[in-house]
Amino acid sequence: MPKRDLSLSEHIRDYLNTNGTAYVTELRRTYAEHCDGKGYDAPSYDSVRSTVWELKQLGLIEPSHKEPSKGGLQPRQHYRLSPGAMSENWSDPRGQLYPRK
Repeated sequence: MPKRDLSLSEHIRDYLNTNGTAYVTELRRTYAEHCDGKGYDAPSYDSVRSTVWELKQLGLIEPSHKEPSKGGLQPRQHYRLSPGAMSENWSDPRGQLYPRK
């Protein structure tokens, strides 16, 4: 499998920078479309959710608002970039949270 030209966290950064806000399923769908066009395996919903949690823990993204979801389940949580986040390192959020020894 070829090396990815854009990591999931970098996709989230770029997508939020362009679109303002997004929810997890939207981020997964748009990154899956990118992956399909490049021949990469798409991430699972849980992978995207974990990455969103890591980015939130690092202060790179923050909740913006909730909206009702289709089907009346839990409301969709939208996220946006935190102030100053574009100048931060987005390449390895898990490594930043859990440094390798």
